[in-house]
Amino acid sequence: MVCGSEEIEDFLDLGEVPLANRLVTEEDLDIPVERYPLGLAYCRECSFVQLTHIVPPRVLYANYPYATGASRTATEHFRHMAGEITKTVGIRSGSLVVDIGSNDGTLLKSFSDLGMDVVGVEPSDNIAQISVESGIPTIVDFFNEKVVSEISSKYGKADVVTAANVFTHLEDPASLIRDVKKLLKGDGVFVIEIYYIWSLIKNGAFDQIYHEHMSYFNLRSLTRLLESEGLEIFHAVHVTTQGGSLRVYASFPGAYKATESVIEMRNQEPSFANSFDLYREFAEQVKFTRESIIRFVRDEKSKDRRIAGYGAAAKATTLLNYCGIGRDEIEYVADRNVLKQGKYIPGTGIRIVTPEFLIEDRPDVVIIFAWNI
Repeated sequence: MVCGSEEIEDFLDLGEVPLANRLVTEEDLDIPVERYPLGLAYCRECSFVQLTHIVPPRVLYANYPYATGASRTATEHFRHMAGEITKTVGIRSGSLVVDIGSNDGTLLKSFSDLGMDVVGVEPSDNIAQISVESGIPTIVDFFNEKVVSEISSKYGKADVVTAANVFTHLEDPASLIRDVKKLLKGDGVFVIEIYYIWSLIKNGAFDQIYHEHMSYFNLRSLTRLLESEGLEIFHAVHVTTQGGSLRVYASFPGAYKATESVIEMRNQEPSFANSFDLYREFAEQVKFTRESIIRFVRDEKSKDRRIAGYGAAAKATTLLNYCGIGRDEIEYVADRNVLKQGKYIPGTGIRIVTPEFLIEDRPDVVIIFAWNI
């Protein structure tokens, strides 16, 4: 919730879907997976979009299988992001950068290579361990007031705090902003990168919706949230990652002069992006897309063509379960992430294999699930 309004309306229902990243082991294949309602609701007051059902974070992030460094595209993206932030904010060697939801430390590694002091905060113990082993100081916890106190006493106040693809995962982002303010220096900068709701609507990308993605912002709703908590956006950038994301730079009022980028992006944001009718149209498009996917798969199978997939991304769990597609239709999905190989996409029984297996096997059709990469 951003504005506290009760003018909330549901507009999309994807049914009961398993947790996207709760991959299944071979031993547990015969055990029914837990499923949770998956849908979206719209706030008529501030245009904020959120899930209709929230799964507790400690359930979502236990034994998390996503590692940023497994994707060459993501690694390169974060390298460019670190360079852009360094140039835009003007930080120097020795400046302190704290990354919330630091995953395996890929972003902080780029800052460290530029001479910055870095600290990560990551709730998933197995992923945080990868970061620690690579030499990135990492606190294994959710970002909260206790963590802020620990970082402040050990490292001092932060010049930059980053949250890349973190806001989408929060039920109460306002609480995180309040804690970030306690960690920032007076001229410190909070850099947020979020999946842009307008990109989701424009691309018809319903597979970007899963239980970890609790919140969906446009520039209007994000600006309102930050300003209500005492921070101002002074710079904004549209980036191509995740099929279209929004990166904003926020600071205490008056610390930085706003650039033209903020006004330009507000003007570029379609006025009807804040209209409930747009979201209802999106919901109808999702139903049409589902029917098209099912029809395509059935047609290919009717021709005795073998189908495989590439990219065991979280979005594959949403798409396959919503469409009711399983191992009878898709034989396997290949993925570079070793943490996923040998496991199964929840709710489908579809095995995850190496890319080398896919290349050697040469099926007739390959469906790209990681289309955003």
